[in-house]
Amino acid sequence: MGSFLAGVAFSHSMVGMVHGISHALGGVYHIPHGLANAIILPEVMEYNLESQVGRYADIAVALGIAFPQVVDHGRSLLKTNRLDFVSKLVNKYEIDSLSEVVSSSSYKARGMAARALGSLGFVDDWVRKQAALAAIEKIRTLNRQLAHLTKMPLNLKEAGISDNLEKIEQVATTAMEDGAMLYNPVEPEREAVIAIVRKAYHSRVKPLPVLAEDLQPGVAGRKPGEMTNVFKDSDMLYDVLLDFYELLKENREIGPALAKTNLCVQFRYEHPSAVITIDASGDETQIVKGDFDGDPEVTMTMNADFAHKFWHGKANLVTALTRRLVVARGNVPKTIKLLPILKPAYDLYPDFLEDKGLGEMVIR
Repeated sequence: MGSFLAGVAFSHSMVGMVHGISHALGGVYHIPHGLANAIILPEVMEYNLESQVGRYADIAVALGIAFPQVVDHGRSLLKTNRLDFVSKLVNKYEIDSLSEVVSSSSYKARGMAARALGSLGFVDDWVRKQAALAAIEKIRTLNRQLAHLTKMPLNLKEAGISDNLEKIEQVATTAMEDGAMLYNPVEPEREAVIAIVRKAYHSRVKPLPVLAEDLQPGVAGRKPGEMTNVFKDSDMLYDVLLDFYELLKENREIGPALAKTNLCVQFRYEHPSAVITIDASGDETQIVKGDFDGDPEVTMTMNADFAHKFWHGKANLVTALTRRLVVARGNVPKTIKLLPILKPAYDLYPDFLEDKGLGEMVIR
């Protein structure tokens, strides 16, 4: 399933410089493509960093790095003197670099400083940059852990290049002519390709032992004290979500876009139980509580806590569908196309809860 989803992803976005260089390494030196990708990936991420800070910060969150939640509308660390706090924190726990935040061998950083950093609920550009750097470091760490588990080579010399890179000019030429390079977010330069290959050849990183906690699924992405049983009963769920859906319907950006979908979606919530239907199939979008006199095009069943996280922008619907955390019936692909329309709602939901006097329900 993971390989399939990856294939779907890069069939839509195409691939970039990592694959371009790896194709060349495979053609010239016969290095297996997957291995070449793994070795080259963090180096190309570093090359692309300045153009992709926000997306790399999101990757850091997805990889479970204990770092401030990345949000676009957070208060500035500079304005609240929190940047100074972070600096003092780093000094206090003697963290020499971001690599210590993601390294399994740095228990002090992982156990103390990383959790303290993760408790901050707002970020600015400085923190986003550090999170992006941490994402790259995490990829290097994962490679080192894979090497420990599988004996995977960690540099191009170990991968089979035995001529001291005599054919590096041929590798660079082949890479620069590869169609994958057209889709890289930063225009590839020949000298950059050569530098990346040389760095990957001369790298001296060592395998990294894997801790038991690293092998437990879901641990990295789960936060201590995560909210559960958010809605005390069905009445509370209806009170919150019905009002919120009415807010979305009236929103000048979301409402018209939702109406154009002509989609009728029914949400069936569990723990506590509730049924809400959003019917945009008629002239006017209707929000219906409980029994619905019609035939929804899509029915989605989910835990109420998942819905709460989703509207915070902290739960991935596609992943949830894959893992059967959400069970869908009907025209699911059409429903997935709703996600870009609903994205602005992630910013509205926390403010909506605050306005209703339910600030304690906001996931910080």
